[in-house]
Amino acid sequence: MKAKYFFNPFERVAGWQALLVGLVMMLLTASLALVSGLRFDGVLDAHFGEHVEWWRVFADQGINWLSLVVVFYPGALLFSRSHTRFIDIAGTMALARTPMLVAAIAGLPSRLSDFISQLPNANGTTLFSTPDFWVTVVLALLMVWGTIWSAILIYNAWRVSANVKGTRAGVVYGFGLLIAEIGSKILIANI
Repeated sequence: MKAKYFFNPFERVAGWQALLVGLVMMLLTASLALVSGLRFDGVLDAHFGEHVEWWRVFADQGINWLSLVVVFYPGALLFSRSHTRFIDIAGTMALARTPMLVAAIAGLPSRLSDFISQLPNANGTTLFSTPDFWVTVVLALLMVWGTIWSAILIYNAWRVSANVKGTRAGVVYGFGLLIAEIGSKILIANI
């Protein structure tokens, strides 16, 4: 597979196919998050600690995806010079959430959440010498990488599905992502 498709699979996959794969990946991500105690409480957020009912973990995935679709489809209608299909935005935005699976996998070892919960009581001089510290750093970096990869995919999903380029694509993406993030945070906090 070419590296270009790693960050932009949307030139080959869109519509119903992207939607089906994306929804399966979101279900898998939610299942792993449930096991690891991870919560995706925003479009690009992953946090440990808050234990909630199982259905909320799955609802988080749906709300985050729908927040992206509800923002970027009208954005496509307003700013694209070509016809944009709803299914293309819905499918590519679902598929763009796939890298959050990396964050969920990285969160699986209980070491990460255990280490984070022990931080308030940790001794600063010995903290950096423990193996748990370095394992936690690697796992946290994997979670960050998954989040960044997802942000890149969301941009490319928007750009390809709406057929927008240049500054227009970047500006609408920036504002759209901010609106989707805020909207998802509000909705998730109130379910």
